[in-house]
Amino acid sequence: MAHTGADSEVVALTRRLIAINSENPGHTEAEVAAFVAQWFKENGISDVKVIAAAPGRPNVIARIPRSGGPAVPALAFLGHMDTVPVGSGWTVDPFAGVIKDGRLYGRGSADMKSGLAASMVAARNIARSGRPLKRDLLVCATADEEGTHMLGAIGLLADGTVGQDTLIIAPDGTGMEVIVAHKGVMWFELATRGKMSHAGSPEVGVDAVYGAAELIGEIKRRFAELPYSHPLTGGPTVTFSVIEGGVKTNVVPDRCRVEIDVRAVPPMTVKSVTDLLRGVAATAPSILPGLTAEVRQINIDRPPVESDRDSPLYKALTDAYQEVLGGRPEPRGLRGYTDASIVSYRTGNKDAFVFGSGSIRQAHTADEWASVDDIMATEKIFTRVAEMLCL
Repeated sequence: MAHTGADSEVVALTRRLIAINSENPGHTEAEVAAFVAQWFKENGISDVKVIAAAPGRPNVIARIPRSGGPAVPALAFLGHMDTVPVGSGWTVDPFAGVIKDGRLYGRGSADMKSGLAASMVAARNIARSGRPLKRDLLVCATADEEGTHMLGAIGLLADGTVGQDTLIIAPDGTGMEVIVAHKGVMWFELATRGKMSHAGSPEVGVDAVYGAAELIGEIKRRFAELPYSHPLTGGPTVTFSVIEGGVKTNVVPDRCRVEIDVRAVPPMTVKSVTDLLRGVAATAPSILPGLTAEVRQINIDRPPVESDRDSPLYKALTDAYQEVLGGRPEPRGLRGYTDASIVSYRTGNKDAFVFGSGSIRQAHTADEWASVDDIMATEKIFTRVAEMLCL
């Protein structure tokens, strides 16, 4: 029978985090950052820094320092504080942390306030043990993971909190699977330009919306022909997620704008995808004389990455999983990007993994939820990982 969660510390902490609105865009992380920093101080972890990654966008870095001996890489949990907007369609209060039928509901329950809570409690458990640490243990609560520029993780790199040798776990919602590979996440804008005219005389104008539709079809066809696939993440995908154009029903539109989401796999690179899209855009005049099209990237570079399964962190994580849940997890790939993957890409870090309660299938949805049992198991696994690597 599933645990109700009512008497679980990590579930209660998750509910408190959910209650603080940190939608991105919209609310900033400042309020939840203040709560996280104060929680660490109240729980005996005094080395707590709040550092702005951007105005109003703080990171919180809680550190339990090693007790001496040779310098070895730190173990760092990178848990983001922001969530996507609530949106519509909820049947429960998205900030109430409702527990029902073994599930904890709320915006951020899966992505990823339950994972952040699990890492916070795990660090507190290590601090309370009173035992000397052989490596620093960090919990980094980050800003803007859901944004286009991942300001929190970039800030951690800029101030030297994490780097190439840091052992990194991003406690994102993975459905309790250990993620070792990420698809690249690349966002682009396709803009077409035509000529406005009366809809009664369309031959005088150049229909930018029609031209965009034709280019969309060609991009889709070219992606379908790509021969690439990865054993953990599958093949590349392309999604046309936003389209805007036209001014009025009876006017031939002279402008259209399309946002494109590309999920890439090796050997694809940001340059190769950009070249593909721009190559299609260059065909615009052959679709309609007078039509032009441009492509530009609208997020930071986030190419595909994969970590090393010979890493001591991977061994500790899978050993702890076996102790707590039984059996050994299979390595998996993720179709999204996390703080762990941006650090991996920017530094060449191969010791960056993702694991946590909740699932990407629940993330960003109405009535988002995470299993109460999984939240509690995640905290136990993180505590054991920290014991194995730090004590």
